[in-house]
Amino acid sequence: MDLTNTYFIIGNAYAGKSTAVKGLAERYGGIACVENYHEKLMDESLDKEQFPCLCYTRDMTDWRQFIRRTPEEYAAWIDGAAKECEILELRLLEDITKSGKRIFVDTNICIETLHKLGANVLVMLADPMISVTRFFERPDREKQFIYGLLMDEPDPDAAMANYREILMRINSKERYDRLRSSGFHVILRDDNRTIGQTLDIAAEALGLPSADIRIMPVERGTELADELMQFVRECSWTDVKEHICNMLDEWVFTDWEGMLAAVKDGRIIGMASMMKTDYYPLPDIYPWISCIFVSEEYRGQHISGRLISYANERLRQLGFDRSYIPTEYTGLYEHYGYSYVRDITNYGGGTDRLYMKEI
Repeated sequence: MDLTNTYFIIGNAYAGKSTAVKGLAERYGGIACVENYHEKLMDESLDKEQFPCLCYTRDMTDWRQFIRRTPEEYAAWIDGAAKECEILELRLLEDITKSGKRIFVDTNICIETLHKLGANVLVMLADPMISVTRFFERPDREKQFIYGLLMDEPDPDAAMANYREILMRINSKERYDRLRSSGFHVILRDDNRTIGQTLDIAAEALGLPSADIRIMPVERGTELADELMQFVRECSWTDVKEHICNMLDEWVFTDWEGMLAAVKDGRIIGMASMMKTDYYPLPDIYPWISCIFVSEEYRGQHISGRLISYANERLRQLGFDRSYIPTEYTGLYEHYGYSYVRDITNYGGGTDRLYMKEI
């Protein structure tokens, strides 16, 4: 198996592994193998004798058993499940690596195996106590399901205390130190960094090509705004260039709305917008990422993905949990994690396709 273009990210909880995998895949037009991507192989055909830990949750009938285990039992199950996941991941990667694309993997493969494979590996770490103290703050379904089970126990306080001990065990300093001294490059969580800055550090650590294209927000009355107007006037997108010029001329953007420019060697080569409304009578749907355009000579370099990723990072920081893209094309924005929602009618009476992504 050729892992030249495969990049593994390991670490502990709350370190940003999932965000890094998704962000790097977007930035480099690659494939994101997100947390638990091996689950596609966890159907009824999975052998219970060979994969007892994975089948434990697959075949669970009474989930109260899950939370009533001792910390020692839980930690042993976690370690056993990781070993079994490694087998499934390596099976999947045999096929995924044939795609010819860069592959970014949030992996369960152990440190020893990754060294044997000679893999490109990055370790991302957070203070292990974050997972202990903030485990139930995340709104994801699995954590809230466990929380509900604990609260339904005859003695919820004792059940919660036991689960806190479990979290302490699987997020121990010993496990943290083992990851930190693994011999791979390590990035420590820093809440003062933006996601984009973390992705820059991760890309450099993994030996990925530097991004010589900058994504920049466009401010009203600036030289960059004048250059963007000229870029739009000269671009080949004849259907909407007049509309975008009018938007810029009248500066219709309010609050968090605005334009983004992709800049290389001092000149604009691409653009996108973030809007509350777009060319559709759909006031309840927002925020929109629209006006996505890249000069012909720079297409195929994943610049659209860079623009979309930057926009989504800003929208996420503003508190949005999803974004929408309108398009007439099929099979384009799916590459950036968007899913088709439905056909929509624009103000001109034409039909476009609406895509959405949770961010």
